[in-house]
Amino acid sequence: MASGTLSRQSISGITTATVYTVPSSTTTSALIAITNSNLTTSASVKIGISSASETSISDASLIESRVDIPAMGVYERGGIVMGATEKIIIESLNSSNTISVRVQGYEEASS
Repeated sequence: MASGTLSRQSISGITTATVYTVPSSTTTSALIAITNSNLTTSASVKIGISSASETSISDASLIESRVDIPAMGVYERGGIVMGATEKIIIESLNSSNTISVRVQGYEEASS
């Protein structure tokens, strides 16, 4: 089972991206760190924990409906426990920004 960095991804423009999927028969505890590398403009994102069949963030899967990250800022959300095949989806709401997403944590076999 993995521990430490589980996923890293850059997201540019208005984009929806799956940044991490829990393997089958696994439980994951995670922290999401999102960095806005733009020098002058804040970045806005939505964060969802979705089922395996979802490809976008539904209202039911939202854990953050809108996070504004200041220029050169970082947002962290920890204490996220996810079941098998659930996934973290990030939706960038700004056309001119690039954000970096890192998912840290550990995976353990489900009983």
